[in-house]
Amino acid sequence: MKRIKAIAPLTLAAGLLGLTACGESGDLPDGELQPGQWRINVAVTDFDLPNATPEQAEQARQGAGVGTSQSQEQCMGSAEAKISLAQLPLTIMSDSDCSLSDYSVEGGELSGTMTCKVPDIETPAEYDISGQYDPQSFTMVLAGELTSDAFPGGKATMDMTTEASRLGDCE
Repeated sequence: MKRIKAIAPLTLAAGLLGLTACGESGDLPDGELQPGQWRINVAVTDFDLPNATPEQAEQARQGAGVGTSQSQEQCMGSAEAKISLAQLPLTIMSDSDCSLSDYSVEGGELSGTMTCKVPDIETPAEYDISGQYDPQSFTMVLAGELTSDAFPGGKATMDMTTEASRLGDCE
């Protein structure tokens, strides 16, 4: 089996909240986050090679970082708070060339589809996006299918979860 460079828990937090000022509150428009100190956790929650041997499947799960997560705290300024949810999926997959279709941030729900050209994989990966948000927290799940001749049976599935919460004003 050709070794595939896994998309593991990402260099997300710095990109997602590459940030400055802090803490205004008040009524925020739908889809905006409250500026302040935020904690973000990103985890690959599943990576499955349906036609792999148990050893190949376990090696792929370890390579993808299943069962581990990355966490970071950062200060999010007002400008970042206005665009964070709108750009969230693209920020998480910043190592890949991705595009969004039917992406919606509305009424506390995130939904859509993301297509990514992934290094070492011939066919673009398709991810279903789902999640919830409010001004002080969000959860987003990416559930994707990757196809490649390098995978046993030609396909793999991967799920990633990003969870974030506002901790208070910036330090």
